[in-house]
Amino acid sequence: MNPPPPPQQPGPLLPNTALFRATLPRPLTWQVPADLTNRIPLMHSIEGLLASSSSPLPTVGTALAGLARKLETYLYIESASFAEYANLQSLPRRVQALTAAIVNRNIRKRARPADSSQSVPPGPPAPTLFLPTQPVAVVTANAATHGSHTSSSLSTLFSFTGGDIWHTLVWEYVGGLDTLRCRGINRTAAQLAPTFVKSLHLSCNTARALLSTGHVALSHCVNLEELEIYSLAAGITFGRRSMFARHCSQRFVVTHDDHEQIVGLLARHLLRRKWSNLRRLSIVCLFTNDQANGEADVLLHCLKQGVCPALTELSLPGNSFGDYGAIRVAELLQSMECPRLSLLDLRRNFIGERGIQALARSLTQGSCTALSELCLGGNMLTDSSLAHLLVSMESRQVPVLTFLGLEMNYLTAHGIQQLGTSVGKLGCPRLTQISFGENSVDDDDAKKILNQAILIQRVKQKRAAAAHEVMQRRLVI
Repeated sequence: MNPPPPPQQPGPLLPNTALFRATLPRPLTWQVPADLTNRIPLMHSIEGLLASSSSPLPTVGTALAGLARKLETYLYIESASFAEYANLQSLPRRVQALTAAIVNRNIRKRARPADSSQSVPPGPPAPTLFLPTQPVAVVTANAATHGSHTSSSLSTLFSFTGGDIWHTLVWEYVGGLDTLRCRGINRTAAQLAPTFVKSLHLSCNTARALLSTGHVALSHCVNLEELEIYSLAAGITFGRRSMFARHCSQRFVVTHDDHEQIVGLLARHLLRRKWSNLRRLSIVCLFTNDQANGEADVLLHCLKQGVCPALTELSLPGNSFGDYGAIRVAELLQSMECPRLSLLDLRRNFIGERGIQALARSLTQGSCTALSELCLGGNMLTDSSLAHLLVSMESRQVPVLTFLGLEMNYLTAHGIQQLGTSVGKLGCPRLTQISFGENSVDDDDAKKILNQAILIQRVKQKRAAAAHEVMQRRLVI
């Protein structure tokens, strides 16, 4: 009796090609079946990244290869071009962005019932923000340690008729949140205190309590000019004027939807149109949802309604909303509902070529001519991504741009050279600061390449201008 033949060993896994026969949410553009041989090395690179992860995955052998195959398929579909897809230097961050998005989606599916996906679930009861009416000691954040103001002394401040300038100086020193707490002193304070609030800098917990239970007081903050909400878990230590990606934290994985609820509550309040003087809106490390009908959709759709016509600074760093969120931001710019916007901060949001392409297209169309500071550090920009941005710079539709942040991305020497050539063409004549450190080229080399490219282009322009002048003189003669 002949022995049974040995079992055949399974062949190596190949990239998924069934996607070319499947119905996808977004049609394929540059992808073709002939890319199969070029996809295999990238799939092996992803498998190597998973195998060398600091936190070992519960998958080995073919299971790990299968996971790498799925991730490669996602990257292949979502990439805006083959150049972005095949970039091995940005691959670790792209895999990080993809896995974080998948984990967050699964967390939300488990934590949120299917019938309440569009509603904001009620949270735990928040502490009141108003003081009792009987005399108590009220200590502000900036009060002296050797004594404190009583309610009677604070009531004197509210009854003082020294004019708006005097009140502005005093209550800006006290701070917006402490000023709101003074509403409980007396009826006059309850009426006047919110009108003295010019800025609010709130942690996520304070913001959630205030937006949930103090919306009446917020509705009376008609002079509010600055609102910043940040996550305590992110360890925010940088000043509000910091523009570099190194100084910006990032939110990767959520454990609950509390922070995301804040965005929904904020959007509801903005739609009341009580903050027509709001100039600066900053939401730092608060949400990670990159899906349709997520927080990026809720917030940016709200702003597209023209609820903040005086907005000059929109700061959304560290929220990891990816290309989807960047596309929503581009739609906001195209709506022309924030015509005075001068600062746009999108650091550390996992933005790649597709998102940059949408932003660049909106800038090229002249949707944000007042923009002076654009912060894109800590994303996933490559040379192919930068090409779209350079087109908008050379279009002369961002004439007052003074700061461009591109640090901690994946630009090569070629990309830095193209950047210098574009700057040398003086499409942005006021551009004086470019942050380009910690890319795929040494910082010192990048500085030399950038300066040389700018110099060469400006020499060419001077020679062309001189030749044109000579030609004009000959025509006159």
